[in-house]
Amino acid sequence: MKNRHITLLFFILMLMCIACIASQVWGQPNDLTKNDFIKMNSPSLTKKRVIISADINYPPYSFLDKQGRPQGHDIEIMNKLAAMLKIQVEYKLRPWSEALQNLKDGAVDALIGIIYLDERKQFYDFTIPVWCESYAIFASREARFEDLDDLYHGRIIALKGDASISRFINPMGLMERTMFVDTLPDAIRSVEEGESDFVLAPYSLGMDVIDNSDYRNIRIVGPPVLPSLYCIAVRKGNSELLEMLNKGIDALKSEGTIQRINEKWFIQRQKEISLAGVFKIIGAVLVPIVVILATLFLWSWSLRRQVCRKTSQLEVTNEKLTKALAEVKQLSGFLPIAPNFILTAGFA
Repeated sequence: MKNRHITLLFFILMLMCIACIASQVWGQPNDLTKNDFIKMNSPSLTKKRVIISADINYPPYSFLDKQGRPQGHDIEIMNKLAAMLKIQVEYKLRPWSEALQNLKDGAVDALIGIIYLDERKQFYDFTIPVWCESYAIFASREARFEDLDDLYHGRIIALKGDASISRFINPMGLMERTMFVDTLPDAIRSVEEGESDFVLAPYSLGMDVIDNSDYRNIRIVGPPVLPSLYCIAVRKGNSELLEMLNKGIDALKSEGTIQRINEKWFIQRQKEISLAGVFKIIGAVLVPIVVILATLFLWSWSLRRQVCRKTSQLEVTNEKLTKALAEVKQLSGFLPIAPNFILTAGFA
């Protein structure tokens, strides 16, 4: 029974190794190019000029450079989409809460760099995800933090309209301990200067602000929280623009453009384990385990053969000994008679 279990475990581990290899193959992009997209999607937008809104101070996603020009990860992706869709874009970067309201009111056509939330679906329609990012808890070095319970004893600061409010601060009952600002860099500065104790912010944004501002009094505490899907949002019901943006995003992903833009802007990455990473780790661990189990299996099989052979030899030896012992017993029955016979023969 034990040998059957070892064999079954061996085959299960082999199947997991095969799954690990297959995951690497399945993860390869398809061959759809930008030219293929243009040829396959001849319909164009009725509106040739699209007004795009974004957070005015949300680096590295969106921000204004020293010359007042829109820059950032989301801006670059939108520029690539505009070139593919053959439309002109006009950017209106505003504080985040104002940018959300502008799209809701129809003052702009789309909002980039927005996190998908169920409660936002009543006002906006979302494209397929462009980027995935988790939040981190940034804390002052003077703030005490051993676990999440310490947030109830600290001063929290948050961005107005940020996803962390509805997904973390409010459900955790932390609203009374939270004050709000117009930009996340302002919130991070508040923690650096000791005016607040904690702020939740996307990891890449927080690290970008800390590095560029040379902050020394702020640290990351606790595990990553709030894994978030960044999309482009359009006003509810604008299916024409939504459909074209989705096709454009899919094409840019297929040809690797979005991946290259991601690698360009997000130098700082949080240490998270993705599904592919989990498979790689499993594969790295399973290889030596499979080798060890295979060795144990062969050793057990070899040992079992040796035991069987020795047992057979012992059985033969035992049989010989039993036969010899029987003969000795038989002979011992004659030994008392022999002296009497000799004595009788001697007197005769």
